[in-house]
Amino acid sequence: GADAFANCPALNKIFYKAINATIDATAFTDTNVDIIELGSKVEVIPTYLCTANSNLVLMNVPASVKEIKPRAFAGCYNLKEVTFNAKKCTVVASDAFDYCHKLEQIVLTNKVEYIPANLFVKYGSSELEEITIPEGMARLRG
Repeated sequence: GADAFANCPALNKIFYKAINATIDATAFTDTNVDIIELGSKVEVIPTYLCTANSNLVLMNVPASVKEIKPRAFAGCYNLKEVTFNAKKCTVVASDAFDYCHKLEQIVLTNKVEYIPANLFVKYGSSELEEITIPEGMARLRG
């Protein structure tokens, strides 16, 4: 459920391989997780999934994901790389990577319909060096 593991500072690895593919909002907020492996049944990365997690550095979005909700990774200050393996992901919500100041690289698939306003860093500086925008991108929002 929501806040299931929130504020568990000793939690540092998550391997979510469950058959039930629902993860509630804020499930891993304010933890010290550095590795998150989501199973092949997860379709939605919820709002505030692991907000305020300063240890997460790499996120692989599995092929099954169709949507990333707002602020899913907001405040993951040391997140450096996000790789979309999600071939069905059409929606990446605004502020999904807000306050991810160390984000250097993000690779999107050709199913992502548009890049919303404030996707990466709303406030402060960003180290974003590379973004791969799919050929069929419908629009960039500002």
